[in-house]
Amino acid sequence: MKVQIRLRGIESSPALVAHVRRRVRRHLRRFGADITAVVLRITDQNGPRGGPDKRYQLTVIGPRIGQVHLSEVHDDVHAGVDLALGRVGHAIGRQIERLRELEAHGPAWSDS
Repeated sequence: MKVQIRLRGIESSPALVAHVRRRVRRHLRRFGADITAVVLRITDQNGPRGGPDKRYQLTVIGPRIGQVHLSEVHDDVHAGVDLALGRVGHAIGRQIERLRELEAHGPAWSDS
């Protein structure tokens, strides 16, 4: 799985990048080949004013799921990353389960 991290208004550090990569793998590795790429954009919307102003935009790409987009806002970078990844993992899990049900039973309108 290819992971891209894009920061805007937030200072990058090797520790932050390592943390994000670890968390992406922890939250999404269970989907295996269903995920080929993850793009995480973290933007500080209000600059030095502080507050819950960091936006986390996730795009997860895979052959079965297409593109899944999620946006989250939180004030703490580490907690915001975890929250966004947890939510997108849950959404992808639901989507894959729906795909499995369709594959097993076929479309509801089928004559078979």
